[in-house]
Amino acid sequence: MPPEIKDRSPPRFPLLERLLALASALLLVVLAASDLWSWWAPSPPGSLLDLPWMLMNFMAMLTSSFWLYASIPALVGLVLAVVWRRRRTAVALLVALVYAGGPWAWSLVRPLAEPSAGAITIMSANVLYSRADTARLDEQISAVDPDVLVFQEVDRIMVAKLDARLSESYPFSVSVPRTDAFGQATFSKLPFVSEPRLEVPSVSQASGGLPQIVVRVEVDGKTIEIHNVHTLPPISGGYMVRQHRHARVMAELESDADAVILAGDFNSPERGSVVGLIRGHGYESVHAERGRGLGASWPDAERRSKITFLGLRTRIDQLLFTPSLVCTDQGVAEGVGSDHRPVWASFDFSE
Repeated sequence: MPPEIKDRSPPRFPLLERLLALASALLLVVLAASDLWSWWAPSPPGSLLDLPWMLMNFMAMLTSSFWLYASIPALVGLVLAVVWRRRRTAVALLVALVYAGGPWAWSLVRPLAEPSAGAITIMSANVLYSRADTARLDEQISAVDPDVLVFQEVDRIMVAKLDARLSESYPFSVSVPRTDAFGQATFSKLPFVSEPRLEVPSVSQASGGLPQIVVRVEVDGKTIEIHNVHTLPPISGGYMVRQHRHARVMAELESDADAVILAGDFNSPERGSVVGLIRGHGYESVHAERGRGLGASWPDAERRSKITFLGLRTRIDQLLFTPSLVCTDQGVAEGVGSDHRPVWASFDFSE
């Protein structure tokens, strides 16, 4: 009798294999739907349809905020699919892995021009209800040496501290201190070429009364308009609606300046619907242009929270600019005691 041939195929788990196939399809659908939603960015319908809009927007916001982390279950599932010889499932998970992790991987190796100082450097810092350590903030400001600083979440006490520390180097300033999370201050080495605005009426109306400091400075004989941005966080349906309206109105603002920079806490990841809506109106992102890796600004690991405990981080502090500028360098500063890390970028005028 011929010797018995042993079955060397891996053990089969029909139920688990079906669940894996279902999970792989679901992961792809969630990624694709979130991406489509973020770039399409439909307006809130203002009716009973607001509820499904809010649910879809919330799902897209979470997915886009932690986009890279979707590659972890995709990779684990891919290994299982290969072991179980589920070809279609493996292909689906490979697509999900590339979709979720590909942009991050490409950002690490893509060729970039050598960084340069640029004609103007902007830094944005959310100081967490004025809890940031001003000494540490000073260190980061000295390291970057920006021409214009925009701060969010400042009260009168923080404005006084900033003024005491910065007024010699940054003699031009304007502020709207508040006791809630939406106080702002802007400091500049360069003189303001027009009267600063504490709010933009259309933005204030759309956002529910939020300030948005706007200053203009002159660089190389050209005018740059700088907006200090802080949108509502997407923590409730009403806030999401107002955040979206804020972004749309801001994206559609007209300016006779030679260039416009939107800098601040957008409470939206780069791949999210808020930033996507603004970029859809022609604005560029410094991190998309020159960043590597996550470029995460929130939450800073030293501020304990459920998210930092899980190791999840994202970028919700942005610098967006019109195509008349080119980003020559950018980065994320070290922590300053806030739950946000400052972000900064240098710009030149495009030829």
